[in-house]
Amino acid sequence: MLKGLLGRLDQWIARFALVSLRGLIWPFLIAIAAGSGVWMIRHQDQLNQMSQNRLPHDVRVNAVWYTAGALLALFVAHAVVAFVIRLRTGERQSLRATELVNQATACLLGLPFVAAMLTPTLETKRPILVLVFAIIAALCCVPTLMLFGGREPFDEDHDDKERRWDRIEKWLVFALLMAMFAGYALFFSRLAITNHHAIGSRTIDLGYYDNIFYQSIHGRPLACSFLKAESHVSAHFDPILVLLSPLYLLYPRAEMLLVLQSVWLASGVFPAYLIGRKVLDSRLAGLIIAAAFALHPAVHGANMYEFHSLTLIATPLLWALYFLETNNRRGYWITLPILLLIREDVPLLMCFVAAAAILTRKPGYARLGWVTVAVCGVYFAVVKLFIMTSPDLLNAGDESYGFSYYYRDMIPNHKGVQGLALSLLTNPSYTVQHMLAEPKVEYMMKLLVPLGVLPLVAKPGRFMLVYGFIFTLLATRKPVFETGFQYSMLLVPMMVALTPMGIRRLRDGQLPRMLAIEPQKVVVACLGVVLIASLAVSWRFGAIWKNTAFRGGFARITRELDEGQALRYQKIREMADMIEPGAGVTVTNKIGPQVSNRQHVFLYRQKKVKESHYVFLDERDLKGKF
Repeated sequence: MLKGLLGRLDQWIARFALVSLRGLIWPFLIAIAAGSGVWMIRHQDQLNQMSQNRLPHDVRVNAVWYTAGALLALFVAHAVVAFVIRLRTGERQSLRATELVNQATACLLGLPFVAAMLTPTLETKRPILVLVFAIIAALCCVPTLMLFGGREPFDEDHDDKERRWDRIEKWLVFALLMAMFAGYALFFSRLAITNHHAIGSRTIDLGYYDNIFYQSIHGRPLACSFLKAESHVSAHFDPILVLLSPLYLLYPRAEMLLVLQSVWLASGVFPAYLIGRKVLDSRLAGLIIAAAFALHPAVHGANMYEFHSLTLIATPLLWALYFLETNNRRGYWITLPILLLIREDVPLLMCFVAAAAILTRKPGYARLGWVTVAVCGVYFAVVKLFIMTSPDLLNAGDESYGFSYYYRDMIPNHKGVQGLALSLLTNPSYTVQHMLAEPKVEYMMKLLVPLGVLPLVAKPGRFMLVYGFIFTLLATRKPVFETGFQYSMLLVPMMVALTPMGIRRLRDGQLPRMLAIEPQKVVVACLGVVLIASLAVSWRFGAIWKNTAFRGGFARITRELDEGQALRYQKIREMADMIEPGAGVTVTNKIGPQVSNRQHVFLYRQKKVKESHYVFLDERDLKGKF
């Protein structure tokens, strides 16, 4: 008898614990989150005080009423759901109703974190905290997203209604993808041109590349009068610019480069979409992966930092990864030469892509991998030994622009590549310490959080990230590990491509069985996390929405010209148009991109004033130099 009583007591306590968790604890937590989140959104002027927990007592009491209101709303929702269940089943299932309401409203747990991201300048003062808030808000939506399972792929046996829906879906997705492409291209073209007209661009680097395009279309491939040896090969070898230079005839000024870069990056949504659709067999997945690329703050930063050949790697690299995923050898071998022509160090990156392909153990990929490595190795050697002005890996030399200072802390004795190798081989603890410095952790979070950290799950494809990690995390020079510069393009395209592969690995692994859920629910939840995290991080760190954190290079961008800026640009254009096309001009850094479309143009510090017919200066560049 005692044993029976104890058994019933055990059952009662277990049920009480379950009811308390589902019917009391979770609703109460959701109500607290929803109430505080709504209060914060409605009282944004007090967010700074709230972030320091210094709200007056009467204000706190007032905020409690928001929580009470949220709790009441949850109670009403529970009653409605319970009533609907009883109508449909004829049974009273209060616990089931509570479970459904909790799951549907779990996303509200992230509301106070989203609201906290509205705190003025928080993204500049505490960026890591904002990134943590973003991923928490996204993860809070997982239970809600689990309610959805996604539609099954189209089947040939579906009836006519299903076929019609599939055709509608196909055209709707196509329209959304084209809108994404056109919207990105137009928005960033306009933004880049506006910033340029506000004198937000510099000779270093927009003026350099504008001059390269001008010189190349006039029969002097990769020539640049600003540089040593009056050629870009003293710094980089990027013959893709020569192939693109005929476009310069359409509008022979720096604005053409800014539009070209924006349209080029915008077109990356197409391979990103195809990768997502192929890997996860879903058009919706493709759209979300494409959106993640277009929303990524690092893509915006590279787009808005002048013009750089390295930025152009993003789209063809995504195409190459798509062709690898689909086993399209012809497409891959067509894309590889385009990638190699973008910059001399791209072959090193592609060796790691090839190694990742080998590690997949797919039939034929071992040969594809080692042939890629061989081709890249030969190309890199030929370029460094016979074309560029320095054969050194870090480009050291009197007639070259060396990059050893990028890695100054890893090369303490100024021994170049040898010193870097010695640091790696003899001081691994310092190497790890150097790579995990707080600014670099922040940088990696900005790259990975918008993608739900899923690229790190994608085995063995994640191996292709190694080169980008080495390039950026070993650096001392800050621009190399900041999202406002072009160097992130060594990582972001691959991270975007790896995101659906990471989701696929979770779907096909042990996670669904461990959680006792359908594999497709894992896909939906992960895609939801990616979309929400991408929107949140782009909102506080990207260029689409105004915030205090975004930088295009070294400075904040100008979104609209004020009256003074418009008048200044008009005067600069009038003066620039007065200069004869064949005249030599000496310029300062701010003025250079306005007149760099000529054969003879020099920076003031080059001391070639005697070779110039005009000197075009901005006094702001001359402070402290007399």
